[in-house]
Amino acid sequence: MILRRIVVALAACGALVATAGPAMAAEGHLVLLGDSAVSYTDPRPGCYTARTPFTTVHNDTDTTVVIYTQPSCTGLSRPIPPGKPVSVGGHRSVSVPS
Repeated sequence: MILRRIVVALAACGALVATAGPAMAAEGHLVLLGDSAVSYTDPRPGCYTARTPFTTVHNDTDTTVVIYTQPSCTGLSRPIPPGKPVSVGGHRSVSVPS
């Protein structure tokens, strides 16, 4: 009985370890264009706030990013899939998913 409990506990720990993994960076380049250009190579997951509004996004990564009208990834949002440059009006931040 005790051996069975140990086996079940170890199996549960193994399942937790197998599902938990580090957050991976998006592969490629993410470019935000406005009064200035900001480029991120292999951006890690998280929120990036631009110093000045950007009006064009070139998402040349392997994942969809989300842009926001306000700093700190707040306000109205819009997903930007990988591909050609997209004119977006004035936006202030971008989120890269994990």
